[in-house]
This record gives sequence, C-alpha cells and structure tokens, in this order.
Amino acid sequence: MADPFPWRAIGGCGRCGTSLLAERIATHPDVVYFQEPFWFCNRNRKVLAYMRGQVGPDELRKEMERSLRNLRAGFEQQGDLEMRERLEGQLPATVIRQAIDLAGLWPRHWVVRLCLARIAIIAGRRYWVEKSPHNVRNADWIVKVFPAARIVHVIREPKDICASLLHQDWGPPGPYEFVSWYRQVMTEALRARQGVPDGQYMVIEMETLVRQAHVELGRVMRFFGIEYEGEWLDAAASWIDPNRAHIGRAKGDLTPGTCEYIDATCGGLYRTWRGMVDG
Repeated sequence: MADPFPWRAIGGCGRCGTSLLAERIATHPDVVYFQEPFWFCNRNRKVLAYMRGQVGPDELRKEMERSLRNLRAGFEQQGDLEMRERLEGQLPATVIRQAIDLAGLWPRHWVVRLCLARIAIIAGRRYWVEKSPHNVRNADWIVKVFPAARIVHVIREPKDICASLLHQDWGPPGPYEFVSWYRQVMTEALRARQGVPDGQYMVIEMETLVRQAHVELGRVMRFFGIEYEGEWLDAAASWIDPNRAHIGRAKGDLTPGTCEYIDATCGGLYRTWRGMVDG
C-alpha cells in the first residue's frame, strides 16, 4: 500500500544550491514548503536524539514546539500568510502533544512520524517539500520515519562552495577549515545514502540546474511525483538566475594555490558524488 505521507526532502552541503531549487518548487500552488526546520539535524536538535534514545518525550515536545515557531516565522518571511495562520493557535500544539502521549506505546520513529505528519496535514495542500542541508547527512533516518520518502541531493563544485562561504557569517572561516568541513559532510552523506533504497535518492548538480533550468526542474518534479502545468514550469525555470548562482566564482575569490589545494583534498569525494548524478 502506498505511504499516505510521501515526504519530499532537499539537502546538500551548505551553499550548494538547495535554496535555489527549493524556492522555485515552493512557487507551485499545491506545495507546502518547510524551510529549514532542521528536523533531521545532528547539531542542537532533539528529533534524532529522541529516535536514538538519547532524550525523552518531553524534549521531543519542546523541539516540536520550537519547530512550529520557526515554521510560522519562515512562512511569514516567504509571504505565505495562509500557512502561517494555519500553524497558529492551539490546534498544532495540541495534536503534537497527542502524538507524543503515545510515546510509551509506539516505536520512537513512529512517534516522530506522527508529529511531522500532523504538522503537514494542518498545513494542508497536496504536496509537502522540506529543505534542510543536513537532510543528506541523515537520509537513512528520514526513510525510517517516512519509508516512501524521496530525497534530492544538490551538489556543487567544492571550490565555489568555499568561495561562497567566505561571504557568509556562518560556516568554516577559511579554506583549510572548509576542507575538513566539506569532507565530513559529504562522507557522512555517503554513509547515510547507503540506507536509502534505490529509486528514492536523486543527485543533481547545481551548475546543470542553472544552465538547464527547465529540464532539471522538470526532472526533480517528476522524481518527487508532483504534478505541474507547463506554464508553471516555464515561469519557475525562468526565475533561476545564473547571476545569483555565481558559477565559477572561485576563480575570482580564491588564489590559484587555494584552488589547487581544494581540488587535491576534496576532488576525489566530489567526483564520487558526480558519478551518482541522475540523467
């Protein structure tokens, strides 16, 4: 029987183009876009800790309530006031408490499933898409909660990721720290990928998404099982701006020596992931 909660997740190394993809899909009228709730994140989050038996139901409840606050703020930032209003009031918090009350009766991952599914049901609309970079590091946990989940992993040239991060106020502060960070993220993603059934994990390149926006966005939508009109695809693809993507920015932002160092230390891992690109 088909899973009634076909979760759709987007992830990747930070600054790799996940927002570029997710924000276009979010324009679909039947899509609810959960922007970076970090439900499947290791750092400072309690959902995975609960499923691993490291914290109890009360910590999960607090985490879900935090998620609701962040989701409301995210929908307001997106300008989706309808979604913000749906997640306000007592109903969302009440259904989460009801789900967590079953913690002593159900396996932990099923309690998490019930919490997230109830949030999605209250949000409404036909399709649910959730984007958090950490999804690829814990893809195996996602399919434990949602066995029919579909996961899209966006990859990008490591040198350009490093150059982009230098303009941010988070993440590794320099090229040498970047190499350690990138290798950890992408190695953990490789491990997690082994726990996802074939056919439920898609790898795409940000560079191809930008250069062939119409084709790539259509492939992702079909992989996610989201029906769309041709006019919507034309409009959504037209908004993928090559100037925003900054393809090849490493040439201007990093020294030749730094580029060579990143190629030497990250190139092999990057090529491994490129070998998994669909299409």
